[in-house]
This record gives sequence, C-alpha cells and structure tokens, in this order.
Amino acid sequence: RAAKSSEDLDLTSVMNEALEQLALLLRQQSRSLKQSALECIDTLVLCLPESDIDMDEGLFDSVLKDLGEIIADTDLHICHLSLSASNSILKARPSTGALVKGHVLPASLELSKSALLQDPALTSLLNLLEQMVASGAIGFDELHKLLEAQMAGDGSK
Repeated sequence: RAAKSSEDLDLTSVMNEALEQLALLLRQQSRSLKQSALECIDTLVLCLPESDIDMDEGLFDSVLKDLGEIIADTDLHICHLSLSASNSILKARPSTGALVKGHVLPASLELSKSALLQDPALTSLLNLLEQMVASGAIGFDELHKLLEAQMAGDGSK
C-alpha cells in the first residue's frame, strides 16, 4: 500500500534487499507466493527514482532471469504478472533493455505462438514488446524477424 500511495516515499534504502528477497520467492513452488512476489515487484520498481545509482544492477539481472523462467502458457495469470513486472522494470530502468532481451524475450517469443495465449497475458506480452521497441532494447525490424521465425518454426500455424 505504501508503494502505491500518492506521497513521495524514498524506498531506495530497502529496495536492493526487497528485490533480492522477492526474487527468492519467485523460485518457490507456491503459486500464491509467486503471485504476491510478482505483484510486489511490479509495484516496487515503479517507485524507483530514475537516477538511483545505489541500485545493484546485477540484481536486475537475477530478477529478470527469474521472470523469464516463469513465462509459460501453463499458468497464464502468473505469465501475465511476470510480463507486466518485466515491462515495469524496463520502464523504470531503460538500461535493463539488454537484460530483458536476453532473459525475457526468448520465453516471450515462445509464448507468442501458443494457442492458449489470450486476455491479460496477451495484452501484457504486447505491452512488453512495445516497450522493448520504444526503449531501444530491440529494433522493430529485428523483433519482426524473430516473430516471423517463431511462426515459421511452428508447423501448426
């Protein structure tokens, strides 16, 4: 609730530790823990000041790797939350573009060819891909070619 409040709160002193602990929760088997951790990550990263030099950039690497690993069509709600958190990280820290491209994009491309993809998960995927292009993490032409390759490699579409 504090992170979503309209007052300016300085959470930078606890942000590294909070993201580290939330990343650990993403590795748990409990769906409810993952869901809560994803919602919290999504909210917390949007509270980051744009020029915060105290953030451990390696932490984003770990968090984005964990987010990429849970993007699958087996649980579209968790997938939606993971895509949304990845998008929020990219919005808050455009410098993470290469990390998002490396850790989240491969799973996102695989998800893009799923016949089960719909509703919030589809919207979150489109929002992430749009943000990746807008932030310069990937060029539109490169993304278009990757998406075409996904469809060409899937004989059912």
